[in-house]
Amino acid sequence: MAAVEHLEGNLKFFLGDREAFNLIFAVLGPCAKVYPSIKSRLSTFSAKVLKSAATSPAIEEHLRQYVSKVPVSPCQKKKDLTDEEVLVALCTNNIIPGYSRALLLDELLQRRIEIFTRVNEPEELDKQMLAIFGRPGIEELVAQMPRRTPLKTIEMVFLKLLAVFNPNYNPCTVCMFFSLNVIREFCRIWTIPQWVCVARYMVEMVMQEPLQLKMAVDLIEHLSIALTLFFLSKAQPETDPV
Repeated sequence: MAAVEHLEGNLKFFLGDREAFNLIFAVLGPCAKVYPSIKSRLSTFSAKVLKSAATSPAIEEHLRQYVSKVPVSPCQKKKDLTDEEVLVALCTNNIIPGYSRALLLDELLQRRIEIFTRVNEPEELDKQMLAIFGRPGIEELVAQMPRRTPLKTIEMVFLKLLAVFNPNYNPCTVCMFFSLNVIREFCRIWTIPQWVCVARYMVEMVMQEPLQLKMAVDLIEHLSIALTLFFLSKAQPETDPV
């Protein structure tokens, strides 16, 4: 009976580990044939799990041995999600049943060659930016931007982020974007208000998460490199006339 209690008390573990599930049922199966109390306990347990928990077909087969006349539940088809619904689910971390965060990310990246779509529609770009940079943000997509976002779009996102400090954005996610993409901005000089905006995002990030101080320091280094490259590109030596 202790084995049954162990199974009930660690249900999540056993449902997620098929090998462990098979091992414990290899012990309980013969016992259930000998002891009616164990068989009854397994019957109640199996019926409860089949009704309330999502299990693999192999585990369902084990459980159905101990429950009579249990209707087979039809496989529920996962809801088809729009890109907007996927972005909202990832941003809020409110994962739709039948999906996982990794599955949603993979599905979105398969649909999109580029992270941002319809960038020529300001309202649409704003919505996507709010989903990606809004709290808590989607850092996985930010990490993909250097490889999956054209330079022109990167520049548009920079300009929007630096136009005004947005308290609805996660400063850590914004600073991550700056750090990954600022080197691509060496051809431009930001205005003083834009530099102030960058500084505020960094300050807010460190105030909210002191452990992100290293990211702030790294970002300052990246900004210094970007400026150095810019001035080097402008300081072209004059060639002597022939």
